[in-house]
Amino acid sequence: MKIIHTADWHLGKQLHKYSLEEDHRLFLDWLAETIIDRKTDLLLVSGDIFDTAFPSNSALNQYYLFLQKLIGTSCKVVITGGNHDSPGVLNAPREILDFLHIKIAGCIPEDPAKALFPFEDLGIAVAAVPFLRETDLRRSVSGQHYDSRQEAIRAGIKGH
Repeated sequence: MKIIHTADWHLGKQLHKYSLEEDHRLFLDWLAETIIDRKTDLLLVSGDIFDTAFPSNSALNQYYLFLQKLIGTSCKVVITGGNHDSPGVLNAPREILDFLHIKIAGCIPEDPAKALFPFEDLGIAVAAVPFLRETDLRRSVSGQHYDSRQEAIRAGIKGH
């Protein structure tokens, strides 16, 4: 089985007002070619697909053009949200992308089973764990001290 694991694309990022769009395009072209040439079975993208929670149309276009290049390959894809990503932006096309063997976990789902993606043809299941936001891990308690808050976060991570 051939798996490629990548993360931190930060599509839409600018470096000192210099657009990295062309650099991102070159990377995504290389990644798509590598997946196709090596007959990759599974691509894992672990967070920070975009540089901001509300990516530009250009960044969204790059993302969808990349995913489009994988149509017709046997490569399955699992994408998890990172701290820079908006769960809503990633999750919005989840049902459509599912038909293309692209699984999305933009945030922790209410039903944890929805973040377990079985790939029977590969004989595996991927437990997708997106960036665990503090609001996903603990309930806000008025007057809670820092140490208590940190302990609640640790318990939330352990519980997840």
